[in-house]
Amino acid sequence: MSATVRGQLGRMTGTVEYDGKDVRSVKADVTIDVRAINTQNSQRDQDLRGSDFFDTAKYPTITFKSKRVDPGAEGAFKLIGDLTIRGTTREVTLDVEAPAPVTKGLRGMVTGTTATTRVKRLEYGLKYNSMVEAGPVVGDEVTITIDIEIGRPSPPGIVQ
Repeated sequence: MSATVRGQLGRMTGTVEYDGKDVRSVKADVTIDVRAINTQNSQRDQDLRGSDFFDTAKYPTITFKSKRVDPGAEGAFKLIGDLTIRGTTREVTLDVEAPAPVTKGLRGMVTGTTATTRVKRLEYGLKYNSMVEAGPVVGDEVTITIDIEIGRPSPPGIVQ
C-alpha cells in the first residue's frame, strides 16, 4: 500500500452498441482475458494468475454486461452493469467520459472513450495468504481504468 501498482489485462472482446448520438443507447457485453495480466513484474504476474488471486486456470476471464445508462453533463454518463470476477458478480458503475465524435476511418466508423470504476478486491475473493492480509501490504480498493476505441467495420466492398 506504499505504492500504486499498475497493470494491464489481456485482450478485450465483445460488443458495444452506441448509435453515435445518444449515450442512453450504449450497451456493452465485454469479456477480458485475465491470463495475459502484465504488471511489469513476472513474479507478481504469476501470483496474480494463481489461485490466491484471479485463479486464471479456473476463471480465465472477467466479464461486464451493462444494464442501464445514467446520462450526465456534457455527454459523460454512468454505465451500470454486472462485473464478474472469479465467478462472483457484483453491480458496478463505470464513470464514462463523453465519447469522442464518431469519425470515418480506414476500418469503418470509430469512436473512443475512457471509463473508470473502483472495486473492493476482497468482495470478489481476490485475497492473498492470511499473513499478507493481516497487515496493510495489499490494498483492498482497486481502480479500474478502461481506454477503449470502438469501431463499426465498413460493409464488405465499401471503401471509406
